[in-house]
Amino acid sequence: SLQYVPHAYSAKGIPIRLPYCLKMLKCNSRWHVMFHEIWGAKPSQSPLIRKLITWLQRRIVSRLNHSLPISVAHTSNDFWRYLLDSANVRAEILPLISNIPVATKRHSSRQMLLAELDIVEPNANAFIILLFGTIRLDWALMGLVDRVQELLKRAPWTHAVFLSVGRAGDLGEIIWARMEAKASNHCRFLKLGGLPAEEVSQIFHLSDVGVSMYYPEHVGKSGCVAAMADHGLPVILPQGSGGTSDSGNWTSHIRAIPFDNNFETALLSCKRKQPFDSVNQTCMALANSLRNSL
Repeated sequence: SLQYVPHAYSAKGIPIRLPYCLKMLKCNSRWHVMFHEIWGAKPSQSPLIRKLITWLQRRIVSRLNHSLPISVAHTSNDFWRYLLDSANVRAEILPLISNIPVATKRHSSRQMLLAELDIVEPNANAFIILLFGTIRLDWALMGLVDRVQELLKRAPWTHAVFLSVGRAGDLGEIIWARMEAKASNHCRFLKLGGLPAEEVSQIFHLSDVGVSMYYPEHVGKSGCVAAMADHGLPVILPQGSGGTSDSGNWTSHIRAIPFDNNFETALLSCKRKQPFDSVNQTCMALANSLRNSL
C-alpha cells in the first residue's frame, strides 16, 4: 500500500523517479495507492510554471498506474477523484479519519470557558464558533464577523465567541487580528493554541459550529473538518473556489452551512449531530474495497 503525497518524495512535488524505483522492487504483490495529493502548483508561482508542474505531476501519476500497475486506488474527495479519472486512474472515495478522538463530554467545560471571557450575566446566551488548526482562508475579508454581528441583532444569542485552537500559522495570526479588529463588544475572541487531544475534544463538545479552511471541493482532505464531523459539529463552508455553491456531493459526510446568501438562516437553524467515531467505518470501507478487487 502506497500513501501518495508528492511533496513527501520531492521538495518541488515532482517525484519523477518514484515510478521507476517502485517498479525495481519487482514484487508480485497487488498495489493499493491512496492519493493524498495529486497535481497542482502553488498560487504564488507563474501561470507557465504552474502549468508545467501540473503536467509533470499528472504524467507521474499515469506512469505509476502503468508501471505498478495500481489494483486499488483511493482518494479523499470527489474533486480529486474526478481529476484522477481524467488520467485513467479509477479511484474510490476513502474519507480521512478524524485527527481528534471523541472524548467523554465534561458538562462544566462550557461554563468555565464563558466565565474566562466574562460572559457571566444570568441571561447570557453565547454562540461559540470554532476555528481549528491553520487559518488558511481570510474569513475577515469574506465578512464572517460582520455577518455574525449583524445576526446577533435578531438571534437568541447575546454574544458570539470565536475560538482558535491549534497553531493558526503566521498568515492565520494576521487574519485573526483582522477579525478581532472588526468585532463589537458582543463578539469575544479567545486563542487557546496547542492543546492535548483530550482537551481539544472538550472544546469541540462545547462549541456550536466549526469553520472550514477548505473550499467544499477539497473539504474531504481535511482532518480538522473530519474531527468536527465526528464530534457532531455543523461546519461553515466557504463558497466553492469557482464561486459556485456546493452540490452536496463533496460534503455529504458533514452538516454543512454554506457561506452564501442563506447563511444567516442556516446558522440560526443549525443543530448538532450525535458524536460519531468514523475510524471503524473507514477501516471497514477500506477492507471491503480491497476484498472486492480480488
